[in-house]
Amino acid sequence: MTSERIGTCHVCRREGVKLTFEHVPPKSSFNEGRTEVYGLMEFLNHPRDQEVTGGTVEQRGAGEWTLCESCNNKTGSWYVPELGKATAAAAKLLRTMPLDEIDENPEEVVARVTFRGAKREPRPLLLLKQIVTMLLAISPLDLSLKNPELGDFVLDRTQSGLAERFQLYLALFAGPMARTVGFAARFDVYTGRHDLISEIAFPPLAYSMTIDSPEGALRVGNITGFADCEYEQETPVEIDMIVGFGHYPMPLDYRSKAAVERDRQRNEEEERRFRSGA
Repeated sequence: MTSERIGTCHVCRREGVKLTFEHVPPKSSFNEGRTEVYGLMEFLNHPRDQEVTGGTVEQRGAGEWTLCESCNNKTGSWYVPELGKATAAAAKLLRTMPLDEIDENPEEVVARVTFRGAKREPRPLLLLKQIVTMLLAISPLDLSLKNPELGDFVLDRTQSGLAERFQLYLALFAGPMARTVGFAARFDVYTGRHDLISEIAFPPLAYSMTIDSPEGALRVGNITGFADCEYEQETPVEIDMIVGFGHYPMPLDYRSKAAVERDRQRNEEEERRFRSGA
């Protein structure tokens, strides 16, 4: 595989530039080793009681060839350390949790997470900018071109404020499978809610953004307000998050194994009623 690719950068949107490999999440956030990546159809076509097969192996961690060298280097030095604080805190908390028990609970579990820094407190604005950078990196180029304010928000490291049409969320994420969703639609048949979503779910955290959707795509974990912080503003971050799992490939699906089975049985029962005309 050639190490040189030419294209359009997903952050600055410059055309005909040399693209570099962007680790998503960064290597310092537990993304440095061998990773097996599966497409949506591999998930959907595998038997329910068997492991997914047919993926491709990324020897140096998950990532994309979508950022130019300048954007890769800038965002890496400006924002990646802030994400490191968040992932370290999330991983530490997950290690203390009875995850097997939570996975057997069909009810959603929420935990309070605190991000702190050893030498300096977290800077929420920079954390949010790193999350936006990652979501741009894994999303189709069209998303960046149609929403240039996202790339501009990343490139101006002191810029505060983001339009309300962008809503960003965090969730604790225990796996076992990671996923990235460049851009997808989700429709809830029970509530009628429709969301356009970009998502990265990679232990210990899941990062997501909705566009032109109302607040509430997740019940807790909305971090959009971080965009209103100042560049040098340091503060401990305390936020409630869903304790989520990766048993299904659909975006924002953090259901436990027990919840997936409960919903499967409910859907099968509703299908039987529909077919019988009840």
